[in-house]
Amino acid sequence: MRAGIDYEPAESTTAMFGGNSNWRGPLWFPLNYMVISALERYDRFFGDDHTEE
Repeated sequence: MRAGIDYEPAESTTAMFGGNSNWRGPLWFPLNYMVISALERYDRFFGDDHTEE
């Protein structure tokens, strides 16, 4: 049995991972940053008064 890991700099060899791997960094990193910063702003605005009991 032989196992290996490879890297595709542009296109993924399987459709399971979205095809084009160039979208991983340029799209998801800034999007995740914007979502986290928006959640932090909501937390500062609403504070502890907005909790579910």
